[in-house]
Amino acid sequence: MKNNTALKFVITFFSSAILWLFGGWDIILSILATVIVCDYVSGVFLAIKTGTLNSAVGRSGIMKKAATLLVVVIAHQVDIALGNDENIVRNITALFYISNELLSILENAGNIGVPLPKFLIEACEKINNKGL
Repeated sequence: MKNNTALKFVITFFSSAILWLFGGWDIILSILATVIVCDYVSGVFLAIKTGTLNSAVGRSGIMKKAATLLVVVIAHQVDIALGNDENIVRNITALFYISNELLSILENAGNIGVPLPKFLIEACEKINNKGL
């Protein structure tokens, strides 16, 4: 019973710290987390299809995704420094990464052989080209 309480404390502490670092959890961060996972999975699927699955490349991909999240954390710290209570810098940063991840998912899906609607590709490219 005592160990269970300690575990709950540790989980609560780290969860609270992570939420503070990101400025809370909202729909934008949920979307970012979803597209990060989907991009990684679609990359693994493509690597399996092409016979290029490599653990070193996979680790590199995970580090890239983690670094993306670190940049979002830093963007929230910029919001704090600027006194932005609405996480403006964090949200713009997250939207930038969301658009990049979406384009990557579409590219992976297309390379796997999934037919893609032209309007979806154009919409994602338009978002990416606006420099979000």
